[in-house]
Order: sequence, then structure tokens, then C-alpha cells
Amino acid sequence: MRPSGRVLNRTLFGHEPKTMRTRAHLSDLAIPAAILSLLALGLTASATSVRVGFMENKGQIHDQFRKPNAAVSFLLSAPGMNVQLRRDGFSYDTYVVMDSEMVTELDSEKALDSAMDMKGRGAMDVNVVATTFAFHRIDIRFVDGDPNAEIIRGGRSEDYTNYYTDVTGEAGATLVRSYSTITYSNVWPNIDVRFNSGEKGFKYDVVVRPGGDVNDARFAVEGALVSKGLDGRLVFSWGSGTMEEVIPESWLELDGKREQAAVSYRINGAAQFGFNSLPQGKSTLVIDPYPDLYWATYYGGNLADTFSGVAMDGGGSAYASGSTKSAASIATAGSFDAVFTGSENAMLVKMSPNGARAWATYFGGTGYTAANACAYSGGALWIGGRTDSPTGIATAGAFQATRDPFSADAFLAKFNTAGVRLYATYFGGRAADAITDIAIDAGGWLAVVGYTDSDNVIATIGSADASYGGNTDGFVSRFTPAGSRVWGCYIGGPSTDRVSGVTIVGTTALAVCGSTSSSTGLASVGAWDASLSGTNDAFLASYSLGGPLSWSTYFGGSGAETGYDCAWNGSAAIAICGHTNSSTAIATAGAQQTAFGGGVDAFLASFSTSAGSRIWATYAGGSCWDDLTAISYNGFGQWVVGGATCSDLGMATPGAYDTVHDWYDLFLTGYDVTGARLWATYMGCSVPEYTNDIVAGGNVAYVVGETIAPGTFATAGAHQSAYGGGLSDGLIARLNLTPPAAQMSPDEGRDHSAGGLDARIDNDRIVLRMMDADGNATTGQARAMLTIYDGSGRTVLMRPWPENTLDMQLPINGISAGPLMAVIAHEDGLYHTARIVIP
Repeated sequence: MRPSGRVLNRTLFGHEPKTMRTRAHLSDLAIPAAILSLLALGLTASATSVRVGFMENKGQIHDQFRKPNAAVSFLLSAPGMNVQLRRDGFSYDTYVVMDSEMVTELDSEKALDSAMDMKGRGAMDVNVVATTFAFHRIDIRFVDGDPNAEIIRGGRSEDYTNYYTDVTGEAGATLVRSYSTITYSNVWPNIDVRFNSGEKGFKYDVVVRPGGDVNDARFAVEGALVSKGLDGRLVFSWGSGTMEEVIPESWLELDGKREQAAVSYRINGAAQFGFNSLPQGKSTLVIDPYPDLYWATYYGGNLADTFSGVAMDGGGSAYASGSTKSAASIATAGSFDAVFTGSENAMLVKMSPNGARAWATYFGGTGYTAANACAYSGGALWIGGRTDSPTGIATAGAFQATRDPFSADAFLAKFNTAGVRLYATYFGGRAADAITDIAIDAGGWLAVVGYTDSDNVIATIGSADASYGGNTDGFVSRFTPAGSRVWGCYIGGPSTDRVSGVTIVGTTALAVCGSTSSSTGLASVGAWDASLSGTNDAFLASYSLGGPLSWSTYFGGSGAETGYDCAWNGSAAIAICGHTNSSTAIATAGAQQTAFGGGVDAFLASFSTSAGSRIWATYAGGSCWDDLTAISYNGFGQWVVGGATCSDLGMATPGAYDTVHDWYDLFLTGYDVTGARLWATYMGCSVPEYTNDIVAGGNVAYVVGETIAPGTFATAGAHQSAYGGGLSDGLIARLNLTPPAAQMSPDEGRDHSAGGLDARIDNDRIVLRMMDADGNATTGQARAMLTIYDGSGRTVLMRPWPENTLDMQLPINGISAGPLMAVIAHEDGLYHTARIVIP
């Protein structure tokens, strides 16, 4: 159920109309009495810290009439939603904060004295903003569950809070602690319900131990209708909104080993749900659903702010880097640098998976500093960019301690995940230099790229290109985890060349990409395309981690191309994205889009890692201006690509998050490794938005960029729901990619493929037959589950594969035309897969 509005968070906070403008302040929780929350925090005698976890109820939690509410055993507060744990189940308490303009009559002398022209006295009409709160609670109760189930608390907070309020009386509620895990043991025979709170937010597990029956685990829903979406999600809907829940994974545990299990929601009428699963045998089945989390936020003060780089750590937190001219609303108290200095500062922000800001800091000196790139690995966070600040950058022992006095230099800075700066250095020669991208290999060594006008300092002796070509050259350098340079070389010829992207390729190589107008000095001998074709071409090059050039090629037609970013797919391909106005020599036969759309089109192309030969390439654009400026590989078969577009036709796929074009929107899309488009969506409102970087991992992606005017980009409960003002604001959004089941976690060292899957269309039916590794027909394992996904990664069908069945036939009726992925998952973790195209 996905309307065409502008609110990305359709899961935790529900749908809202385009005209709604939302705020996200935890203090808002203290205003209305209708929501059960941490209202009493503002009235406590002492509170040592704000905790993340389930707060126990010792009488301090009250209802809207300020009466103690003993029905709530534990309370978890989160942006846009609270979770109440009760003896007989739990509740989602969603809320949004709405502003609406209204005209009212005020006495100007009393109310507008300081803000309006006082020539006119007396009553006058003015526009004021009225704030209202919209709440909705969904109760989820255990059906035929034991109301006296044992409650086990885990992860107790070290600190506590004492509450003394009109609700608690003089005795107060003392030693109130929070817990990260609350387990209801044996709600049904041999079935536990485990509630979890952490940096990733709220989720709950249904744990079915041997002897338990998954069919007993049933939940009744009050306050919403419950249904199953096309993509397999659980959808709660009520009069003014919806919320969704998803099962990202489930698994079987036996003797310390874990294997993925196929589990789906089962709907019982309009008011109950449970789960479908194959028999678990002697294993413990863990079902792991959670309220699906999407969020998007503005980030900025009253001047110009933008994000240019983003990275993600193993816990799912995002780190966004960029630049700001705003002296307020950027850094957090106690951060590495909480005070704005100079004409422009770099900024670095950590956002938790649930959209809450963890910390933020400025970085810079007395001049200009901007961070263009951000990368994370092994607890270390690196940013890079450009600065003309003569002080406030380099640390003691830096590779380059001083800046050239007559030009801006590149810089590198290292932080830990708590935002503490560990190291920083200048990097540059006697002219202008800038870092545009950073990639980090498994050992923590950095590959750094950018552009330079300097004819000194950049390249090392004996490197692949130690000579400055002229005009502007690109460069690539490698640094140790401690910040010492190992080698560096120029990239380019006599004209303008810039390197904008870099990616690590396995354990032996790195690849760089960018744009060039040089007709010499770039392509390697025997390159796939050795000649500059138009006024400007994209290019892609590969170097060994030791420095030698492996290959380098142009990519372009008779017009002009700009290459923005590149990524490696973990196997044999590197993809590059950008834009072009060439009507030929871009797309390959059979590509997703073979014809030039007009204006300027985005492009995506895949090249082999070994020789740099083109595998496939496609246009991605309509009749207006289209860009793909950032690309990342999610590790499970999907290129996730971001950019911007002003084309209103041919861009978004049916059923996408946002199919309605407004002006100049963010544009996000996913492709599989064969070049087939999986999904595509707009993301924006009635003002221009731009994608500057994207990072993906598993089923999560973060996109960062900027917008130049107020709009409705932010979701309800966002860190910053309103445009900060000035020339631009930064943007951060978290997306759920809904990956195909082919990403099922393989055991270490195990060949995860059980063989092929023969799939064909026979009149009005899909016919599937499993094939073994030798290509012979097989009936497969004793227990297997068939799942079919559409081109957007959504579940179209899920059912057990009948035992001893050679062929399975499925009707096409009701399945939309386009590509499908069929996955047969066996109980031992092996699977068969096939791609099907419905005409």
C-alpha cells in the first residue's frame, strides 16, 4: 500500500498527506497527555542519563488523565513511536506532529509589537502556525497465551532514575532502570516472545523450541486492520495511516549451528496473524520480525549545508560528511569541535539506524574546509576533501603538516566511531588539490583519489604516471592505516582530467573512474576503447594495490560523458555510472534501455575486472536531464545507484516508493549483475534535491545529498523535519532494499548452490523443474520452500515444494509482466535459482 506522497517513512509513523509538515523533538512527548511516554522525565528529582531500552514501570507511567497505568509493564520510547509491553502482549504507539497555518485576529500592540510595522494600530489578521499531534495505538495481544508467563529481564542499565511526581506521590518511583531485552517465557508451550532494543531500534523474536508448534503463536490486532502486502510484509491500516512489519530473516538453531529458515506471515481474517513455516524437527526456530524502518531527514542550519559522502558501519549506523556555513544546529555538545570557525567548515555526523543523531562535529580551521568523501572500516572513519585553512587541520606527526600558502590543499582526517579525531594531514602541492573519494581495503589501507593542478608532491618516483600532464590531472594515492603515503600517481593527459570515484577490487587491485577531455595519456595499450570519442569521455582504470597500472579505458560516444562513481560487485565486474548526451555507442544490445531518452541521460556500465572489457551498458533516462552520481554494491546481487532527474516519464517502476515526479527529484534505482533493472523510484518533493553519495549493505542503503529550498522531504519523527534555511540543507535517508532470497546466508566454506532450476513459460503457466549439479532433473530435498520475487524484490508467491515432485506448475494469472526470480530453498541451506521473464 504505497501512495504517491512525499513521506518515505511509511512504516513506523504511518502515511501523511503532502501538506503535513512534521517535527521530531522528544520534548514533544511531554506536551500531549494522550500518549504513554517519558512524560515524567521532566519532573524527576534526578536523571543521570537518557537511556535506550525498556524502562520498567514502578508507578511513574500514567495515562492521559495522569492516573498510574499499571497495565504497561515496560516502555520503550523511540522517534515517532513508543512500544508498550503488557502482560498479554504489546502495543505500537505511533504519533506525528503536524503544523497547519491558520488566520487569527490578534492585537498588534500586544502580540506583534516587535515584529511588525506599528503604523497601524488595533486588531489585524495574521497567519500563525497551529501545532497538533496525531496519535494512534495498535494493540497486539497473545491469542490463548499464558497471561502469567515468566518475564525475564536482560541487559540492565547501570544507572537509574528516581521519579517524584504528582503521579507517584511523596514515596516516588525509585531505582527505575531500563533493559535491552525482555523475554516472555512460555507464552505458548515451548514458545517464547523476546523483545529487543538496541541501536537498530525495536524488534521482537518468536522463539519456537523443540516440542513447540509454530501454529500456536498467534497474535490478535486491535486498533488496525491487518493484511499481507504484495511483498510479504504485514500491513496495519487504520483510517488515517498505515504501518508495516517485515521478517528480514528467520533461522533454525541446532548444536550451535544456524541455518536460514523460510518463514512468512499468515493472516487469519482481518484481526489476527501468525506464521507459516516448514516443520523444524529437533531445531529451535527463531522468527525475527520488526517494524520496518525507513527515515529521511534534513540536516542544516540557517546558511548553506550539504552532504557529499556517506559510509556505514557493521552495526548499520551511517556517517555523513559534507560542508556547512551554519554556526548553529550542526555540532553536538562535547563533540571534537562544537564551534564553527572560518568561512566554511567540514561536518561529520553519525546517525543511528533508527534515525537518531548520535553525534556531530565540525572540522576545519580559519578558512574554507569541505569534506567530499567518507569511508569506514574496522572501527576507523576517514574523511577527505579540500581546505585553504592554514591551521586547525594537521595533527602532530602528519604526513604533510603544512598547507601551501598560495593555494588550497586536499586533506585527510581519521576519526573513531565516537567522533574523536585521531589523525589528520594536508595533502597537496603548490597549486589547487582536492580529494573526491576514499576506499578502504580489508587491512585498513586507504585508496584516495581526486584532482590536482600541482606539478609536485602528488606522485611518487617510479609510479605508473609520475609526471603532471597539464591543465588539471586526476590522481590516485595509497595510504597506510596510520596515514603514511605508500605511493601516488597522476592520471591524465594534456587537457582536463578528474578522478571522482574509487573502489577496492578484492585483495589485489583497486579501480578508479572519472572524466577526461585528454586524447592522449589515459588509455592503456590494448584497451577496450583506446580513443577519446567526443569532447569529454568517462574513463575507468585498474591498478594493483602495489601501484602499477593494469588497464585503463575510455567510455563514451560522440558527445560528452561524465563518469561519477564506480563499485566492485565482489566477483568479476566493476560498474561505472554517470551521464551522457551521446545518442550512440553507450548501450549494449538487449540492455534495459537501449535508446537515448533525450536531453542528458544517465548511464550505467559494467566492465570485467581482469581486462577492462565492457560486459553491458544501459541508458537510464527520459527526455529531460538525468544523472546517476553514486553507486554501491549491496553484497547480494544488487547495484544500488542514485542520482537526480527532471524527467517525468520512464523513470520510476510500478509500485515503487514514489512514482510521481515533482521537479528535480532524487532518483534511486537497483540493477542486478546482468544489467536488469530491479526497481526505480523518485524521492523528493516540490523543490530540487540531489544525490551526492550512496552506500549499501545487505537490505539497507543510505543516500546523502542536498536540497536548495524548503519542502516535505523529511519523515515524521525525523531528526530535523523542517528545512533549516539559507541556500541549502543536507539530506540523509535510510532505505530498505528488500533483497531477493538468493542472498540467504551461506555457511562458511559451503557451496551454497544445489544446482540449477529449469524455468519456462508454457501458455498461461510457469513450469519449474529442479536440476542437480550435473544438469539432471531431480525431485530435490525432503523439505524445500519455493519463493518467487518480482523485479522490485517483492514476494509474489511462497509455498512448500511438494516432496517427490519433479515439476511444479504455477498460473501466470495475477502476476505482472516483467522479470521474476524463483528461489527454492532447502532445509540444509542449499538452494536452486532461476530468472523468469513474464511477457
